[in-house]
Amino acid sequence: MPSNFEKRLAKIEEALARKAKEEEFAKCNCGDPNGVFRPRLGVGMVSELRAELDLTCPVHPVRRLSRVLWFVRIGVDGKRIPDPKMDPILEEYDRRRGAQFKNSLEADAKDV
Repeated sequence: MPSNFEKRLAKIEEALARKAKEEEFAKCNCGDPNGVFRPRLGVGMVSELRAELDLTCPVHPVRRLSRVLWFVRIGVDGKRIPDPKMDPILEEYDRRRGAQFKNSLEADAKDV
């Protein structure tokens, strides 16, 4: 049975660990996790998205943009018309985010 001293020590260690994690996440420059990244429409839209994705975050290996909002074109048949400039960038972002998510799950599994 843990003594009162051991209980207090465990609480202090948890508080210190929580504070260290909060300080680390305070360095994150990904932006609002509930926000929506809206590249400006027009010629610079692709370069703006590429520049945003090329920025690095000191906390996360891949910059998190939460949701990306852009317009797609729909043909007369009701199907989406592929965008040869935006689609590869968004696919790369999804691939990088998926790899980051997988790595974080593996790290969490090791900690258990």
